[in-house]
Amino acid sequence: MRKWLAQFSPLGWRLVAATVAFSTVVALLATAFQLYIDYRRDLGQIESTFEQVGKSYLPTIANALWATNRHELQIAISGLARLPDVRYVAVKENGKTWAEAGQPKAQNIRSRDYLLTHDHRGETITIGGLTVVVDMEGVYQRLLDKFWVILITNGVNTFLVAGFMLWLFHWLVTRHLQRIAEFASCLNPGNLHERLTLDRPAHAQNK
Repeated sequence: MRKWLAQFSPLGWRLVAATVAFSTVVALLATAFQLYIDYRRDLGQIESTFEQVGKSYLPTIANALWATNRHELQIAISGLARLPDVRYVAVKENGKTWAEAGQPKAQNIRSRDYLLTHDHRGETITIGGLTVVVDMEGVYQRLLDKFWVILITNGVNTFLVAGFMLWLFHWLVTRHLQRIAEFASCLNPGNLHERLTLDRPAHAQNK
C-alpha cells in the first residue's frame, strides 16, 4: 500500500490537500445553511401547530369546559397532545387544572397560552385557559440526524473526488515527469541521440 501511494508526487498530494480543505469549508458552510433553513421550517411548522390549535381545537375545548364535561374535555386535549412535537396540554380555570395530557417540561420548550371564552347572553365570558407546550428536543434531534447524514455524505463525496484528482494528476502529469527524470538521469555523451518517448496515445505523440 505504501509503495503504491509513494508513486504519487508531493505536488499531487498538496493539490489534493488543498482540494479537501476547500471542499470541507464549502461543505460546512452549505451544511450550516441547510440546517438553518430546516430549523426555520420546523419553527414555522410549530407556529402552524399553534395556529391550528386556536382555529380547530379551542372552540371544542371551551364548549366542553363550559358544560363541565370532563370526558369530552379529556378526549379533546388528548387528541391535541398527539400533534407533532406537542408534549403537554392543560386546561385550567382559576388556577385549578381541569384536564391535562402528556408530561410537563421546563427546558427546551415553546409554549402558548390561550383564553377559553364562551358567549353567554350576548356577552363574551372568559372561563379558563389552555396551555400548549411544544418540546424542542424533537426539532434538535432531527437537525442532529440531518447533520450527520449531510456530513457523512459530503465526506464520502470529498474522499472520492480527492482520490480521483490524485489519480488524474498522476496520470496526466506525475508519471510523465517521472519518465522525463529517469530519461535525463540516464543521459551521457554516448546516448544523446536517443529520443524521449512518453507513454501517450499515438495521436498525442504526433502533435
